[in-house]
Amino acid sequence: MLHEGASNKKWAALVCLVFLQSTSGLVYKLSQTASQYGYSTFSALAMSEAVKFVMSFCLYVAARGDKEKARVASDGFGNVTWRIIAEILLLSAVYSINNQLVFYVLLRADPASVIIFKSSSSFIIASLRSFLMKQALNEDQWRAVVLQICGLIVSQYNPCTASGVLARTTYAIMSISVVISSLTSVWNESQLKRIPLSMHLQNMIMYTGGFAYNMTRYYLESKPEPGSRFLTGYNSATTAVILVNACSGIVITAVYKYADAVVKSFALSVTTVTVMLLSWALFDVALNPVNFSGCIVIAISVYTYNVSSKAVK
Repeated sequence: MLHEGASNKKWAALVCLVFLQSTSGLVYKLSQTASQYGYSTFSALAMSEAVKFVMSFCLYVAARGDKEKARVASDGFGNVTWRIIAEILLLSAVYSINNQLVFYVLLRADPASVIIFKSSSSFIIASLRSFLMKQALNEDQWRAVVLQICGLIVSQYNPCTASGVLARTTYAIMSISVVISSLTSVWNESQLKRIPLSMHLQNMIMYTGGFAYNMTRYYLESKPEPGSRFLTGYNSATTAVILVNACSGIVITAVYKYADAVVKSFALSVTTVTVMLLSWALFDVALNPVNFSGCIVIAISVYTYNVSSKAVK
């Protein structure tokens, strides 16, 4: 029953993650005005970190109220050390830097292309987990990873121009973001499973650091115009960006806790297919046979990886 409950939590987290990642790029674009953000991205991320902290605190209190989880939740404070806090805060700072890169990239690329390129992180994550965490994938899983990457390349390739659909500089920036995202994914997974603190307590520390980092950057680098305020430029789209960021942070942590970073990267593959198909159905975006074939390859790789994972267990 415990195994079934953990499996249910994993798939529930993955479904929520696919939904949030499918909508995140869209709300980022909707929050732009004339290819610019009319609000401070540091302010928006600080608000997201504050919402994440409140959500984590509520979950922590709820866990303490559960008799079966009360011991795990309360024991966390006794295990807090300055070294653990420093490690979590360092991860928080790296996350904050990468979040700003995402804002920058989405000014120069469409959401589907960003999601497609980001999904290539599965190979980096699998390699890092195999090298650093001694959790090697089996042969079928590696074939699934390679198959996924091939599908992503096909989806991103423009046969008419014999090149990628985006500028080289944009790909370079996205590459940096993907590498950082891959490193933080494995790092976060390792912390959650290694550090003797409850998941929600670790999140509270990390989101406190993220809030402090973004608030500091807001006051030091944003240089608001005279008469502007912290919430200047906020509208419904900006609110959606904050909520999507906040919910994604909680859901991704749950995926790391109950599954692993590679499964999270495959959720990105499902998101890729979803975003491309929805764009074709709702926004009349061209979907040629080459791109459609890439989507099919990605879907097959997801199925192959999951079947291989069950076979290992």
